[in-house]
Amino acid sequence: MKPLVEGIGKVAGWLGEALGWVKDQIVGDQGGASANGHAAGLRSVPYDNYPALLHKNEAVLTAQEANQYRNGRGGGNITINLNHPVAREEADFKKWALLLRNELEGAGFNMA
Repeated sequence: MKPLVEGIGKVAGWLGEALGWVKDQIVGDQGGASANGHAAGLRSVPYDNYPALLHKNEAVLTAQEANQYRNGRGGGNITINLNHPVAREEADFKKWALLLRNELEGAGFNMA
């Protein structure tokens, strides 16, 4: 009786492995990881091929875009208002524009 029970156990183990292999071929081997939901967001993906559940209208950023976003360079518009600037000549406005551009580039803004 014992050899019969051991034989059934071996067949069941083999069958489980075979079914696992078939599943991996159909849905892909995820390395034992399951998809994670991050409805509130995730500051940084912890490792390559990290599985995640995405929700409608969410966006996924590249590493470069994410770094720009984290560093405050995610694009967008900047509006600067100069109230009652005093200029003696037209060249003063060009000097201000150049100074402002240099300051913004120094802060990491892309002025292309």
